[in-house]
Amino acid sequence: MRPPNGLRRVARRVIAGRLGQPAANRVIARADEGYPDVAGRIPPSDRGARHLLRLGAYAIALHGALIDHEVDPDTATVLVSDSVFAAIRPIRDVLAMVGRLRSRDRLERVRWTSGVARRFYYTTPDWVMEDVPVDDGFGMDVTRCVVAEFFESLGLGELCQRVICDQDGRDAAHRGIVFERSGTLAGGADRCDFRYHLESADVETHT
Repeated sequence: MRPPNGLRRVARRVIAGRLGQPAANRVIARADEGYPDVAGRIPPSDRGARHLLRLGAYAIALHGALIDHEVDPDTATVLVSDSVFAAIRPIRDVLAMVGRLRSRDRLERVRWTSGVARRFYYTTPDWVMEDVPVDDGFGMDVTRCVVAEFFESLGLGELCQRVICDQDGRDAAHRGIVFERSGTLAGGADRCDFRYHLESADVETHT
């Protein structure tokens, strides 16, 4: 199984910026070697989930390759998280751009992009999601996540939190939305809660 090229390409650039190009090339080569073993443990899933699971599997292989390169665990985690963020940002940017054509209200755009993602990627039974009423905001609870289950099956729940779950908050900040969360499935909670708000004094802009 070939590594996901988008994450692989971005990770090389992110790691080179921190460790230099020769080190980045060695880390990517090591991640490529380790990826088939991790990907071979991906559970049966629908097409959308398979794409995200492959991304998660490469993130795991990449983290292991950085550790093998004697990068300290915290720095390795940050580099993987930054790589994942940069890899998925173009897709989210396209959705955000279409969302801007639909509504000037940023929360409405979050609601719309969430619906699109759930239609094509976060599909049942691999994910179980439910909208939750939130005063002056948008809320959603996730009670099953196949990606969290995959990481946990490998004993990597904490890594999942830091390189996958944390992307939700990072993306919200990138969109100028306040994001709140009390727990994640990967962290042992009974759900991942998503709560989006505008700041009280926020004024809609064209960003």
